[in-house]
Amino acid sequence: MLMKPWEHLIEPDQIDVVAPDGTVRCRVAGYYGGDSFTIDDLTVDIQAGDEIRRLLPTGKEEAFQVVDPRFLKDERGQFFGSHYQVKVSRKGVFPKHSGGNYNISLHGANARVNIRSTDNSTNTAIADSLFTGIRHAVENGISDQAQRAHLLGQIEELEKAKDRGSFAKAYQALIASAADHMTILTPFLPALTQMLTQ
Repeated sequence: MLMKPWEHLIEPDQIDVVAPDGTVRCRVAGYYGGDSFTIDDLTVDIQAGDEIRRLLPTGKEEAFQVVDPRFLKDERGQFFGSHYQVKVSRKGVFPKHSGGNYNISLHGANARVNIRSTDNSTNTAIADSLFTGIRHAVENGISDQAQRAHLLGQIEELEKAKDRGSFAKAYQALIASAADHMTILTPFLPALTQMLTQ
């Protein structure tokens, strides 16, 4: 009869195997032994760099970094049967579905990621797409031809501004002219305001 000592010594946990991009590869029973997990399910997809998460009685999750996932083959069934012995290092305890591997999405020009650090850099690029987006919003959102033309002229002045002073002046003129249409410009104001401070 095949002996699997971990089944008699350790209560299994339902563990999640999480890829570095934050997607859950699988949920499987795992036997935690201090610095490794033993997994009997031979179909498990687990790779170095993945994370193992197990739910604690507190409702939080304990996270482990997969260091060395070894498949131990026992074709004849003479020893413990084929299984995975997964060496791990403990990362810590986190609120459920947070911490550990992160699922990060970046959008926009010059996007940056800062984890547990302060971003002291300055974004000096002025994206043409910002002004293209503003023009598009004005062209599609303002039906009055005279108002539309006036605002498009203000946007052009803003885009041509060479220094902080002229940019601030053109920005104020645009905001004053667009008072009745602020809902159209609101999505662009954070980017324009950032440009004022550069």
